[in-house]
Amino acid sequence: MPTPVTESSEGGQHVEWSETFHAFIFRARIYLKRFWWILIFTLAAGVLMQAWKKHNSITYYHSDAEMMVSQVTTTATSGADYTENLNSFYATQEHIMLGAEVIQAAHEKVCQYHPEFTMATHPYVRAGADLVTGTSILHMWAEGPNQVYTQLFLDQWMQAFTTKKKQMRIDKLDERKTTYEDEALSYKQLLDKALDDESAYLEKNVVGTVTSEIDSATVKLNNLRSRISQLQAQLRVLGWAPDAPDASDKPLMEMDKFKNYITGDGVERVDSELAGNNLLPLNAEYETDKQSLITLQVQENELGEGLAEHHPKMVRLKTQISDLKKSLDEWRLKRVDALQEHKGGLLADLQQAIQDQTSLNLQILDYQKKQSAYDHLSRNTQMYDKIYENLVESQVSLQESKDLGQDMLNTYLTATPAYAMLDNPIKQIASGAFVGLAAGVAIIFLLGALDGRVMSVEDLTQRFDEPMLGVIPMQKRIGGQVELLKNNDQRQMFAESCRNIRSSLLYMDRAGQRPNVIMLTSSMPSEGKSTLSANLSITLGFAASKTLLVDADMRRGQLHKRFGIKNDCGLAEHIQDGLPLEKVIHQTNFENLDFIPCGQYPSQPGELLMSERFRESIATLRQKYDFVIFDSPPILLTDDAASFATRADAVLFVVRAGYTRMRQVRTSLESLNRRGVNVYGLIVNFIDHREPGYYSYRYYDYYSYRPSRTDKS
Repeated sequence: MPTPVTESSEGGQHVEWSETFHAFIFRARIYLKRFWWILIFTLAAGVLMQAWKKHNSITYYHSDAEMMVSQVTTTATSGADYTENLNSFYATQEHIMLGAEVIQAAHEKVCQYHPEFTMATHPYVRAGADLVTGTSILHMWAEGPNQVYTQLFLDQWMQAFTTKKKQMRIDKLDERKTTYEDEALSYKQLLDKALDDESAYLEKNVVGTVTSEIDSATVKLNNLRSRISQLQAQLRVLGWAPDAPDASDKPLMEMDKFKNYITGDGVERVDSELAGNNLLPLNAEYETDKQSLITLQVQENELGEGLAEHHPKMVRLKTQISDLKKSLDEWRLKRVDALQEHKGGLLADLQQAIQDQTSLNLQILDYQKKQSAYDHLSRNTQMYDKIYENLVESQVSLQESKDLGQDMLNTYLTATPAYAMLDNPIKQIASGAFVGLAAGVAIIFLLGALDGRVMSVEDLTQRFDEPMLGVIPMQKRIGGQVELLKNNDQRQMFAESCRNIRSSLLYMDRAGQRPNVIMLTSSMPSEGKSTLSANLSITLGFAASKTLLVDADMRRGQLHKRFGIKNDCGLAEHIQDGLPLEKVIHQTNFENLDFIPCGQYPSQPGELLMSERFRESIATLRQKYDFVIFDSPPILLTDDAASFATRADAVLFVVRAGYTRMRQVRTSLESLNRRGVNVYGLIVNFIDHREPGYYSYRYYDYYSYRPSRTDKS
């Protein structure tokens, strides 16, 4: 069914859902009207089927019972207890209850305790379980054809279910016990190996004295660090830089530089550096000589003012001064050598202390590795021992839980005596009728979906490019014919539809020139093209257009009967026998309308329509009439219309709603297109005015109503 769409303001398409729904209802009404007998048939079939089932049905008996959740088993810390997932508990129980194993066990128990029933011939029983709303109770029921067996089965079904649950619990606990035993054995082996490794390590290493040895070595290491700091401080006093390269080999003072100081003015600086070193203090003799040198130098200066340089006193003083200087320089050099020797001893002590420190560090590291290895072995032993103890405890707890035998579901109400289930006949008949109606509706709509007939205007506009020229509403028939139009016709919708087609011919020309010779055709007979040709010609005459209607269907033309004109001479006699046009043209009772009947049916009408004489006749009629309307044969039955259509100015194609099939329209239009025929437009005939999009037809009577004088007053 085509879906009505409209252009939106943004330029896209918008689906009219209300129109779609209305179109669906419209088609449904058509299909139901056409295939109503299918509903009667399926309705009767549904009711009869239910009656047959009731007649051949077996009386079933119903029994009820209940089971209740009495306690909940929780999981212990050790994981030894059997658990149930309460989120899906009832669904799981129902699945187990309805399992083939439990059902089979129930049947076997009934047959075992009651020999009158056997496994080969026991009655069929239906069973089910439902949770009672707002409670923890399971309602269980059974239905079967044997009253006694149904009750017995329900009791045994509950017992079989309880037994199955117990067995599942025991199997689960046994499986878990086996798992615990395997794990305990595995960890016992790991524990034994850890103990053996720990014992073997203790045999090779005295772990008990490791801590005291680490403490003793740490004290020694701290003392060495203090000694090293002292030695480094003394060496810094002697000018040793610990961070400088080859610092241990650098002398306290360069000898050449020192000698320059002695012979120059830097003696005081050398004395100051030597005196400032407290490691080798100055002696009294050096100080005395130094003071004597100063005294002699003063005397030399005083005598030098009055005595000549070669004076004996001056020479003696200079000799004494020179001897004292040499003595002091020698003493200074000895002191520098002594400091250098002392510095070497300090460096040797420092190097030995550093070596001792490295050795102690390695010794402490070795002690720590031994302690770490022992701690690792000890931790593994403790871990395996703890796991092994937990597994042993889980086995004990598992056995206690198994011996306790907890059950979550217990019988709350045993099976009640089975009672007969009586079906409500009204309900059965109603259900059969409903199924029959549903099947009938489905069949009708399936036939409708497979039906290719044109039902609405949208069926054509959405499938073909040809324009829609007009729509003719459905009309009542009198004597099998639709009555022709007349002045002041009361069929307002019908009359306005014909006028609409007339207006299209008069004012809506697409080629720039109004068509003069117009042919009406259709796909198949009985589509109303002849009646439409007559009524279109009548409306053109009402519009003061001189019109000629020609019945060109020389095989089965019947238009002469509609106008009450004899058919003894007509179009066939004019073309075939050369009868003048004046002899075959008849005036009608309608103003401005003449008519040419088809005449006696010739043997070769197609050749007559394609003859040169007929072409000349059309040219003559063009000059004489404003419009020449040809009613032609159907396209699909003969080749007459398709061949003749090439001589018409415009071809109007008539489609009857609810009758013409879509493939017939397509084939006909393709046949015309192959001959280069210009199809002026489509006309949908016999359309139901209740179709979606044609509501306006309902108001024609209102606007066409002419009030009488009494109304005016």
